Amino acid sequence: CQRAHRPAAGSDAWGPRAAPVDRAPSWALSQWPLTTMFNVDANTTVCSPAPKLAVSSLAWSPDGHFLLCGSWDGSAYLYEVSRDPFNNLAAEFKAEFPPDTERDALLTVGFSKGGRHVFVAGCSGVLREYDVTSPSTPVTVGQHPQPIRSAHLLTVTGCIATASWDRTLRTWDSRAPRTPAFTETLADKVYAMDVRDECMVVALANRDVHFYNAWGAQPFHLASRQSPLRHQTRCVSIFTDKSGFALGSVEGRCGIQYFEESGSSRSFSFKCHRNNAAGRVVVDAVNDVAWNARGTFATCGSDGGIAFWDKDSKQRLKVLPKVGMPVTVCAFRPVDDVLAYAVGSDWSRGPPTGPDTNGTVLLYNTPSNEVMPRLRR
Repeated sequence: CQRAHRPAAGSDAWGPRAAPVDRAPSWALSQWPLTTMFNVDANTTVCSPAPKLAVSSLAWSPDGHFLLCGSWDGSAYLYEVSRDPFNNLAAEFKAEFPPDTERDALLTVGFSKGGRHVFVAGCSGVLREYDVTSPSTPVTVGQHPQPIRSAHLLTVTGCIATASWDRTLRTWDSRAPRTPAFTETLADKVYAMDVRDECMVVALANRDVHFYNAWGAQPFHLASRQSPLRHQTRCVSIFTDKSGFALGSVEGRCGIQYFEESGSSRSFSFKCHRNNAAGRVVVDAVNDVAWNARGTFATCGSDGGIAFWDKDSKQRLKVLPKVGMPVTVCAFRPVDDVLAYAVGSDWSRGPPTGPDTNGTVLLYNTPSNEVMPRLRR
């Protein structure tokens, strides 16, 4: 594990609203070593070894001691995260869970309830489970005919919910593999899904968003509504207090939505991950949204930026220096304010043009004042 060097922080210019929208030039990948290639904060730790391709998914174990990342190279990588006596973060590589087939690029990963098992799924449509002590012997839990976009543990029952591009939502019990405990046909492909305890939110390609009660092995559909964002949904994440959820889209917008109809007046959307370049606004996708225990959240985007926000006061709390490449995914550790995030090509500007196409996983030791909720205006 390496401590990242701290180059001079880059500027974070936000363009005028009335300026025309443009696309940024292709990412220029540097020939410099990893620790000097990215513009990162001094509180950042780089996990090593890095995945061979970009990272598509991150998941923390329930106790926060382990971080699992899934990559487009088809493998999942497990790191043990700890602190030294000086409160510095350290990440030790523990295991690699290899793919079953060459086309098994991973799109989603997660931990079992006790943290002893991990599950992975992706383009092959196969949901596999590994014992962390036996990374070379997977068990096939279930399968879809098309890629599995998202898989989440249902903490009450221990079942795993999967949402696929085959327009189905299914649940699986690893004690009775290969036979779904529940199947629901949806109107379109699933682009994003999140589960927090009994709350489940599923976002579709047609901009419909479905809410479920996932208390049992068979989720119960509660309601549906259309996304307030006009363009493709990229991610969805449920609030820490489970009163609503956040949506991120490819248009550089984030939507804050409440489940209850009485809270609809508090729902709003805001622009983010937009930058001014030569008098034109460059719009980038919101790749992920992550909530912490304080009720504030982080967004990461194709512009290489990470920002912390407070939805209640409607304020931006902190903007980290841009890393120079897209940030593909992020996740807060459940026991503190450590933010794990991944840097790599997300093909938002075409295929990578440089020599280094690896994904890189980093840990940001977030100071508490950067994510503390603000008083409402």
